[in-house]
Amino acid sequence: MNGQSPVLEVRFSAWKLFKYVLLGGAMTALCVAIAFGYFTKPAPSMFVRLAADFGIVLFGGGTLLSTCYAIARLGKPVITLSPDGIRDDRVAKEIIPWSAVESVSTRRFDPPRSGAIWPVPYPADLRLMILRLKPEAEKHLCLTAASKLFRRPNRALGVDGIVISPTGLDIEYDELFDLSTAYVAAAAEVGGQPAL
Repeated sequence: MNGQSPVLEVRFSAWKLFKYVLLGGAMTALCVAIAFGYFTKPAPSMFVRLAADFGIVLFGGGTLLSTCYAIARLGKPVITLSPDGIRDDRVAKEIIPWSAVESVSTRRFDPPRSGAIWPVPYPADLRLMILRLKPEAEKHLCLTAASKLFRRPNRALGVDGIVISPTGLDIEYDELFDLSTAYVAAAAEVGGQPAL
């Protein structure tokens, strides 16, 4: 890459967000139907009722919060990729220099096997980009509250690094990954910038 590499600003995609709102609404409606005994006669057991209530809070609340956040951010950049680094407002409010990135990898989540009980359509290609940072850079990175909250569970699932997801954004995974790896390689060639 040369010194005049493009700056790419990635925003939420209204169409993709609409699909996720519909999915969240459907899951919430399913939990409401289960909680109020629509599928069972007599009324559901206490355990089923509690699980359905939990689903209402989880899916309904999650859909509402995600929708409000996305609407507030619609039209504004969520991820910015430039020769200087990557900035994902959902992860950190600062630029992560490419020179601070040790590696870029993919974590793929495959759909459940056929015959498995799964109540919603599973995305055919759910991939996350993982940025493994140099330890000294990661120590000084100011993560968002959500990123801090999910760091330990992500590590338990074998995802050790900064997670960047294109879900709901106006970019496809392959483009995000290819551009990021090209920037990391370019930073390594020129010796990069000083880490955070």
